[in-house]
Amino acid sequence: MARDFDDIGSPAPWPWAGALGAATAAAGLAAVMLVVLSPFRDYAVEGRSYALLVGFLAISAALWQRVGEHRLAPLALALLLSLAVACHHLAVVALLPFGAAEVMWTVQTQRLRVSVWAGFVWALTPFVAGLPILLGYRANYGNTFWSRPTWADTFTTYGNYVGLNWYLVFLLIAFYLLTAGFAAARIARSPLPEEETEGLSASEIVLVGGFLLYPALLVVLALMAGSGYVFRYGWPGLLGLIWAFVFSIG
Repeated sequence: MARDFDDIGSPAPWPWAGALGAATAAAGLAAVMLVVLSPFRDYAVEGRSYALLVGFLAISAALWQRVGEHRLAPLALALLLSLAVACHHLAVVALLPFGAAEVMWTVQTQRLRVSVWAGFVWALTPFVAGLPILLGYRANYGNTFWSRPTWADTFTTYGNYVGLNWYLVFLLIAFYLLTAGFAAARIARSPLPEEETEGLSASEIVLVGGFLLYPALLVVLALMAGSGYVFRYGWPGLLGLIWAFVFSIG
């Protein structure tokens, strides 16, 4: 089943590319190619759920954008996020970018979307249900897991995803986060409603930045929780790289 979804992330850049007023078809195509050429298939053929995880998160991002447009969007968002969290024991970290983006949306619009926050809480259900099992695994195998995280993985993991020197990728990500942070602050101070903002809104920029930081957050959590870590655990961060690419050239 996972193999059938190995390219499920491919449509994900299109909603974001469409949100960019200056985005071109070439930008959208380049973003799709980045996903198609990603390493999901290597593990999907083994029946692992990494492709499903990234696909569910990509669709969740598109649903989150449309919460105000469709009545059932919050329900669908809760379902897809809970499925994403159920795909991997560390996928609960993916709720942080969505939560940060929703906080920005609330600050900018001065409105609280209870249905969205209820969906976030519901998405925690798989993690909470499996927590006793996870704690048991950590107690029995945590200290002998074959791949233990290090603080250096916080930076070097990015180079593993794109085949470049990690410091170059990290500098590019840092540059994007800095410029995107200024852009988000400027947009947040804009008197225009968020839905009338050209390009990405401040909350969307926060979501993209959150996914860019996903691998680093994952390493920190693994270190704090005494969990194992391998680079593929942070593959949802590829969505952040793709969306940032589209945003930057758009």
